[in-house]
Amino acid sequence: MLSWALGASIHASVIKTGFLDSDGVASSLITMYSKCGSLGDALRAFEVAEDRFCVMSWTAIITALQQNGHGVQTVDMFEKMLEHGIPPDHITFVSVLSSFSHSGFVEQGCKYFNLMTQVHKITPSTEHYP
Repeated sequence: MLSWALGASIHASVIKTGFLDSDGVASSLITMYSKCGSLGDALRAFEVAEDRFCVMSWTAIITALQQNGHGVQTVDMFEKMLEHGIPPDHITFVSVLSSFSHSGFVEQGCKYFNLMTQVHKITPSTEHYP
């Protein structure tokens, strides 16, 4: 709880100083809330982020959902990211593929693996093979 309180205090300072639109700040807040076990706060941080249309913020919320065991929501968020025209990177795919692996959805995982390699031209690394 102390970590969450400290993080929330930093979040308030970021808002007051106007740094919320800085690259990476929103994704860091999303990750911090997620690691503190507050997925709701992570989702709220994502919703109000000014850089919501950068891959870092999307990857942060996708990873937060995946790490908190929300496989279906992970894939839904990934699909929303694509709908907004945000191209995923190799880190985004690590979380998406891990979500399928942990959920036991091998066939769907193969579909997204092919999407990664064939559509987005991302060369797989060892991280992509859970």
